[in-house]
This record gives sequence, C-alpha cells and structure tokens, in this order.
Amino acid sequence: MYRMTHFAVPAIAFVFAFAGCHSTQTATRPQASGRDSQPTQDPAAANVAPASLTETTSPGDPAGYDNQGNATSSDPGANYTTQAVAPEAPPALPQYDQPPAPGENYVWTPGYWAWSNLGYYWVPGAWVLAPYAGALWTPGYWDYSKGQYRWRDGHWARHVGYYGGVNYGHGYNGSGYEGGYWRGDSFCYNRSVSHVDTRRVHSVYSYHVENHYNTSSVSYDGGPRGLKFEPNRQEIAAQHEQHMGALPVQVQIRQTAQHNRAQFARESHGHPKLLAQN
Repeated sequence: MYRMTHFAVPAIAFVFAFAGCHSTQTATRPQASGRDSQPTQDPAAANVAPASLTETTSPGDPAGYDNQGNATSSDPGANYTTQAVAPEAPPALPQYDQPPAPGENYVWTPGYWAWSNLGYYWVPGAWVLAPYAGALWTPGYWDYSKGQYRWRDGHWARHVGYYGGVNYGHGYNGSGYEGGYWRGDSFCYNRSVSHVDTRRVHSVYSYHVENHYNTSSVSYDGGPRGLKFEPNRQEIAAQHEQHMGALPVQVQIRQTAQHNRAQFARESHGHPKLLAQN
C-alpha cells in the first residue's frame, strides 16, 4: 500500500476547503474514531490558486518560472536556491512506499534526483512540518534548455505551483497535490493517497481521484524525451504568491544524501538504497 500512485487534479479551486475533513482532536488527548469523512467533491481542489490571483511580490517570469523558489535574505532556505546544471538527463523516478506521517500538520515532500560532480543522487522523500498554517510544498523539477538540464528549486507557498508535470507520486501526479488540504490551522489528510496512522493523525478523509494527467516515470520537462506539460492558469497565478525556500531540515536531507554513495545512480543503477525518510 501507499506506493507511488497517480491522482488527477481539478482545474480550478473552489470552496471545498471547508468540506471533507473529519477531525477527532480535542483540547486534551485526541482519540481516533476509526471513521473517515467521505466528501462528494474534492477538497484538495483548494490547493491550486484561483486564476484571478493578483497578489504579487516578485513576478519573475510566469511562463518559465525563472524565479521559482528564489529566497530572500530572511528565508531559512536561502542557501538552497542555487540552480544546478547537468549535462545529461536525470534517471527515471523510482517507485517506493511512503512512510506514515509522524504527526499533525506534516506535509509530504517527494524524493527527487539531485546533481553533483559525481552524477545524480537520490534525495529521499520526507514528511516535513509545515513552516506555517496553510503552507504547501511545490516540488522542484528538472527542465531542458539549450542542450543542458537545469534544476528549478521547490518552494513553500499558499498554493501549489508548476513543477514541470513530473509525476512524483503520493499525491503529486504532475499538477497540484491530492494528499490533503488545509482547513484553518489543521492539515487534513486524504487517506486514499497519504499514509497516516490515526493514532497520530486525527484529521483525515478519503477521496479517490483517478489520474488523467501524467502516468509516466519521466523525471524532467522538455528535451527530446522529456515531458511536454505547460503551466496552466492556476499554476501561473501561484507563481505570483509569496514564496519561502526549502527549510533547514530539507537542506540537511539533501546534504546527507549527497555524502552517501549508495544514493548515487551510478552506484545503485537507478535504485538508491534510501528512497524515503522514516
């Protein structure tokens, strides 16, 4: 269960943010009820930005996402924003089991291939405590331009932006995020996508969505064999939101992977030892 699965994302966000999450949390000791709510419409539609979003802090290039994830001097992930350039395409994405969420308000950050002078290495997927209520993670991605592959950093924001159409799985099927959504100060987990233990997590629902977006394991956008997905209006709108770069814990996970030879594609033949953090 909870292997990399594929789920579709609705085109626009509606008022579903206030429907579908059943919480058994109390002011003392939360107890799981064993029952999920069963919404009739997808609450995770709230994860994509309204196309009319006009809040702008640093417009950048909405089509190319050149400023995606760029940090400011106050950003805790300021040392994470350098865009790597690689001479070869990253390997296919491996499939792997998702560990259970360690507690409330953790958001899944999927694993990905990073580059060093020794080649590609796998940065494990991990649950990361959201930096603020309402924060969602837009994964980084590789794209192809002028004979090279460039890494575009991920970022935290109120809505999920463009990540190259890459199917990272576990709710990130190429556009948006289906693993859960924020209802006020509480993150509600979709147990049809996210691996949660109701003894630790008490805000859950179940909503099954078929994937009609991207079912491939290709890990980059553009080029002769890459993906061919353009950002939609909601993803372009999300680019205009205020962004926060990767958190220190995310930086540490990447640095640890870079010093582990078993994580490199050449050593593991595309099957790194550690695919996800427990």
